[in-house]
This record gives sequence, structure tokens and C-alpha cells, in this order.
Amino acid sequence: MAAQFGDDAHPVNLALTSHVLALRDLLMRLALSAKVEDAETFTDTLMLWSGAARVFDADIDPRRFAQRLPTSVNRVVEGYVRHE
Repeated sequence: MAAQFGDDAHPVNLALTSHVLALRDLLMRLALSAKVEDAETFTDTLMLWSGAARVFDADIDPRRFAQRLPTSVNRVVEGYVRHE
């Protein structure tokens, strides 16, 4: 969507940037509270995964994507969460 508004100062780009930063902050806080081993890398992984999902969303059947989402997220989480 941001590509449609070339100016970085365009209100849409500013809103998208704000949203992405807020999402990253939320994921980081959740990762820290869950005692994720490498919270920063975990958060970056989720952000990259989220971005990839948005890029390919147009090419993926939404039902198929929704069915695979929980398993994919669980695999990412299992790779970082400490088991005590």
C-alpha cells in the first residue's frame, strides 16, 4: 500500500510506519514478558514473517493461509521460548 504513496511524509505512509513501529513494540514487550530467549531476534522474525505474509497475501488463498497460520506461528514461538 505504501508504494502507492511515494512521498515518505504522506499521511498514509506516516500512519503505516506508526502502525509497524507500534506492532514491533507490542511484540517486543510480549516477548520479554514471556521470557523469550532472544526477544529482539524473535520480534524481528515475527515482523519479517508478517511482512512476507502481507506481500504474498494476494497470491495465497485466504482459507489456506488462515489454516496454516497457527501452525506457522507455533513453530516460530517454539524456536525461541524457554521451557522451564
